[in-house]
Amino acid sequence: MSEAQVKAFFDQARADINLKQQLKASGSDPIALAAAAGFDFSAADLSRYQARRVLELSDEQLTCVSGGIVIVKRFGWQWLLETLDS
Repeated sequence: MSEAQVKAFFDQARADINLKQQLKASGSDPIALAAAAGFDFSAADLSRYQARRVLELSDEQLTCVSGGIVIVKRFGWQWLLETLDS
């Protein structure tokens, strides 16, 4: 259920430019933004969802990020916004 909440939140962020900009802002808190938008999930739920998304990357996508997990760790959850756009 919580992963469904994470996915729904990022689906909404894709459709709502203001929410997406808030998420991309330096120092933003995705958990707090999600709660304000009516979603309920923890940082652990977000991490699990992110890990699952990494496992779903195609070989072509992995080649593009050159370093894979290093890039994900560097940019954290904001990486999800980019991958959800594609």
